[in-house]
Amino acid sequence: MAQKDVIVELLKKNKAMTQSDFSIEMYGDNKHLPNVYASLMFLVKSGIVVRTGEHPSYYSLSNDNLSDLMKFHKNESERIVYKKSKVSIPTPSNEEVEYWLRTWDSLPDYTVQEEAINELFQGQYKSNKSLKNIIIKCSVLNDFYSTNIFKVYPVACHILKLDIDERLNKGDISIVNEIANNKIANKEKNFYSFASKYCSHHNQDDYPIYDSYVDQMLRHFRNADGFTNFYNDDLKDYKKFKDILLEFKKFYKLDEYSLKDLDKYLWQAGKKYYPKKYKKKSR
Repeated sequence: MAQKDVIVELLKKNKAMTQSDFSIEMYGDNKHLPNVYASLMFLVKSGIVVRTGEHPSYYSLSNDNLSDLMKFHKNESERIVYKKSKVSIPTPSNEEVEYWLRTWDSLPDYTVQEEAINELFQGQYKSNKSLKNIIIKCSVLNDFYSTNIFKVYPVACHILKLDIDERLNKGDISIVNEIANNKIANKEKNFYSFASKYCSHHNQDDYPIYDSYVDQMLRHFRNADGFTNFYNDDLKDYKKFKDILLEFKKFYKLDEYSLKDLDKYLWQAGKKYYPKKYKKKSR
């Protein structure tokens, strides 16, 4: 969806918004104000949006027909313009992916751990019709990946109720969000990354892993090369996340690599170029 269309949809829902409101709603920050302003000015000049007040100005929909905006998009292909990152990262290529795959294979702590998990998920504990099987798999994933699930048992019970085996085999991606959404001690929890890992280890061909490093890398290359248009929150919608990853694969001509290969590449590169900053503990 083009940025002007998104603005119109937001105004339908929120009635009146400032330039800053749009930037935060669409990008999660105030760093895209010039880009938002350009779209707003187009809509104002077209009579679709009305601006009132100053410092800040508020924007709202006019009562005019919105068909002019639709006609515009029939004649113009628009790409969202993003602020480029200051971090310099090599452009995705076969050579770059191969480098990170070799790096992965040279690290026994990663490869042995991955082999152990695969034996667990593809061997005698593969079935999700046994609570014991699910608890073991959840516990191992939680420990190996540090997914911060403090109570594995209710999560395992939740997965058991979903009866997911057949759907996993078919690659039903709606399972990920169903597994992610939990209620523990009457509190809503979302274990999105864990859920993607749980499904991926059952079926790597259909379920890419979501991780904060992968998230950051996809944002970086969106900003750098505009391989596709998406908003930050789209990465938290699993269907959109997978579609974005497939667009990434297509744009950079990485067709020979599996989703698992891309995960190994993006995760390691993200860890290098966007290391997490941990606060030092006070003594």
